[in-house]
Amino acid sequence: MLFPQTGRVHPAFLLIPGERLSQAELSAARLDGDVVELGDAYTPTDLVESAVTRAHGISMHRHGHTGLAFVGPSAAWILGAGDQPPNHHHLQRAIPRRGRLTPTPRATLHDTLLPEGDQLLIGDVLVSTPGRTLWDLARWARRDTVCVIWARRLARLRPDSLDDALARLPRLKGQPGYRMAMDLLAQFSEERARPSVSPLRRT
Repeated sequence: MLFPQTGRVHPAFLLIPGERLSQAELSAARLDGDVVELGDAYTPTDLVESAVTRAHGISMHRHGHTGLAFVGPSAAWILGAGDQPPNHHHLQRAIPRRGRLTPTPRATLHDTLLPEGDQLLIGDVLVSTPGRTLWDLARWARRDTVCVIWARRLARLRPDSLDDALARLPRLKGQPGYRMAMDLLAQFSEERARPSVSPLRRT
């Protein structure tokens, strides 16, 4: 259930281990078929999964810092790419003021400002736009091959993100990762251009 005014998930429908119920209790409820895992939270089995519920399912990784936006693989998952969330999350500062943040083993903080035009508000959680997300994934693929998987998923799901990322490519020229990002985005463009093959119909 969502609050129509804000798009936020009603607290009663987003169960975070250690708050109202323990991890053991939630695991038991999952085995009974009452709840399902969604990110690092649990929701009732009949709650429709959406970008809003996905965003709130991993929102605890912000540790209360609402000025942080999910980027990279985390943003790709929120936007619908892939069934399971990434094991490691990426966050980026979305406000000019720097805050005092404590690094965690499961999250990387990119302490550069994410431009306002590259921000998307999903519920009350900030996420990078599809085009910016794909561009980041293509740039980071040089040092993290997991980004290639997420980039391909997002490019297939959101063809508009590929056009956006290609338009951004000249900004990266001469910088580390440019060649791999260019090759990766070109590969996705070729895959998109290929005609889909329909299965043979038996008569």
